[in-house]
Amino acid sequence: MSKASIIQTQPTRIFSFERVYPYSAFQVLWMCVPVLLVFVLIYVYVVGAGFHLGPVSLLFLLYFGTVAGLVRMFSKQVQIWFDASCMYVRLGQALPQCYAKADIVGFYSYDYATQAPALKSSKICIHFYLRNGQKIILNDSDYRRSVDESSQIIFKKFLQTAQRELNFLPVRQRYKHYADGMYWYSDASRDID
Repeated sequence: MSKASIIQTQPTRIFSFERVYPYSAFQVLWMCVPVLLVFVLIYVYVVGAGFHLGPVSLLFLLYFGTVAGLVRMFSKQVQIWFDASCMYVRLGQALPQCYAKADIVGFYSYDYATQAPALKSSKICIHFYLRNGQKIILNDSDYRRSVDESSQIIFKKFLQTAQRELNFLPVRQRYKHYADGMYWYSDASRDID
């Protein structure tokens, strides 16, 4: 689960999130498919063409462990802050990228303020959509279901800050999105769909 922290600076806060996977689910497939092919080739080389439950189970365990390890390896620390006209995003040690607030159409995010136990989450899952079609994707690289209350509070503060800085409101719940409790936050006049 992502660790989150707030660094108080003047005039804005810097929100820092650890173990964030900044790539889309489609990009994960480009990593998963070759790894799966390698494990299939290893299976055929070691066991042969027949199906044997023991080796198949072991290789699938190793496959999922390898993919989870690769996702964690490619995850980064992300820092986000705002000024009067821009949102800044720093991935790892790279230079921060500046995105004009006027170019941000909206974002999907969990409702971190929810009191429903089934929808509570302390995983980061925020997707910013820009006017030029670019996306800023922030996904958690951890797959645990447990809820970390301190991280959830920081995510809630970030959500409130992003809404205030970008003048966004939760427009609607997006039922076809891949997770329950995801909302589209936008200014209705700039809504893309």
